[in-house]
Amino acid sequence: MTGPAWLAWLLPAVPLAGGASLAVAGMRANRVAPAAGAGTAAVTLALACAAAALRPAGSAPLLAGNDLTKMSEADRNILMNKEAIAIDQDSLGKQGDRLYESGDLDVWTKPLSGGRVAVGLFNRSWSTRDVSVDLSEIGFKGGGSVRDVWKQTDLGRRSGVFTSRIPKHGVTLLVVGK
Repeated sequence: MTGPAWLAWLLPAVPLAGGASLAVAGMRANRVAPAAGAGTAAVTLALACAAAALRPAGSAPLLAGNDLTKMSEADRNILMNKEAIAIDQDSLGKQGDRLYESGDLDVWTKPLSGGRVAVGLFNRSWSTRDVSVDLSEIGFKGGGSVRDVWKQTDLGRRSGVFTSRIPKHGVTLLVVGK
C-alpha cells in the first residue's frame, strides 16, 4: 500500500508526548489498538515526531485535539515547526510517497518547489535502527545540501547514501536541495 492509504492505518488521532493529540483531516479511524494500560503518557517524543512527520508527507491539514493554551513546550515545538509546515504547504502541492520499505523501516519522499525533496526516514521497529536513503535515487546524483527539519540544523553537503540512527518509532525528517 502506498500514498495516503498507507497513512490511514496510523492516523487520524495521534497522541503527542504531553497529552495533546493531532489529527489529519480525511483519514480513516485509527486501526491500531493501544497496549493495555497505555495512554498518552506512554507516547515518546520520537513517536510524536514520527506521527507529525506523516502530515507533511501527505499534504494534509492539521487538526489539534487539545487545549492549545495548555500544551507542553515539546508538543508546541512539534505542532508549530515552521519547516514541517512549509513542507506540508509547499507550493508544488504534491503528495509524498513511499520510496521503499524494508521490514519496519520506511523511506518516504515528497517533491518540493525549487527542486528540493522532503525525505522521511521512519523506524517503526522496537529498537534503535539505522535508516538510509541514496541521494542519487531522489534526484541528487552529485549530492545535495541536507537539513534536519526537527532539529532545525543544516547537516551540510552530502553525497551517496545518507544514513540516520533513529530511535524506536522515530523519524528523521529532511529537506534535500541542490
